[in-house]
Amino acid sequence: MINKLQKGFYFLEKKAYEKGWLKANAQHLPDFIGIGAQKSGTTWLYLNLKQHPDIQFAKRIIREDGKWVKLPLDQKELRYFKNNDRFYSPMHHYTRHFEDLDSSKLKGEITPDYAIMGRDRIRFMHTIMPNAKLILLVRNPIQRAWSHAKMDLVKRGGQSIEQLSDETVWNHFNGQGAISRGSYSRILDKYYQFFPKEQLFVGFYEDISTEPEALFINILQFLGLSTEQLDLSRYPLSDRVGSGIEKAIPEKYYQKLLQLYGPEIKRFAEKYEPRAGGWIN
Repeated sequence: MINKLQKGFYFLEKKAYEKGWLKANAQHLPDFIGIGAQKSGTTWLYLNLKQHPDIQFAKRIIREDGKWVKLPLDQKELRYFKNNDRFYSPMHHYTRHFEDLDSSKLKGEITPDYAIMGRDRIRFMHTIMPNAKLILLVRNPIQRAWSHAKMDLVKRGGQSIEQLSDETVWNHFNGQGAISRGSYSRILDKYYQFFPKEQLFVGFYEDISTEPEALFINILQFLGLSTEQLDLSRYPLSDRVGSGIEKAIPEKYYQKLLQLYGPEIKRFAEKYEPRAGGWIN
């Protein structure tokens, strides 16, 4: 945990970057970042992108015998900009994950919680990485919320679905953390304040099941990579990852989620992605 003195010092460090008094080394920063959404295919995205010969991910760093040791292992999530303890630490604690990577290849990380960051953190991200490309995968927020609840309450909570009380499930659905993750129009509202639309790719989770090749090719093209001689057989495009506990949404929960997300789905479809209207039609 950080103390107040440390937080104050590194708060000033971040302000120095925002003012332009300090400059981040672009060679030690990612070219692309997956920002979410949670339970919407980010692990699929990571497992496929890491197979591409011109893409590399952040390297894992651990503390061993009082020293920081870099391992030859990829790390999907760094959480630097969202996690307070990490954000209020030296900027180098982020850039060191990319320092020894091949400068001729794209560098990236995927942290689903970046989708729910506040505007101040998004502004800082843009300040140090104004040209970064962002990827947001979205999923029917009703299905996403149910998957999220099963992960938290069943997989991590150690109970079966049948053991859960309605109150417990309602409370999870109504939690701000759950609702914000499925509020895609609000997520895009915040990011588009700082990043131009051409730097943010929005893909649909449903395409991982129906047309994964097309989705993957679109993402690679968005990143500026050629797809002319792409051998799709070497990628786990059809593999199911993080499928979780197979249990359809009971009707009583579906109706509750429809009340919660119906207006948001309509707003997202009208303002950004008309296709999303099919989630409730």
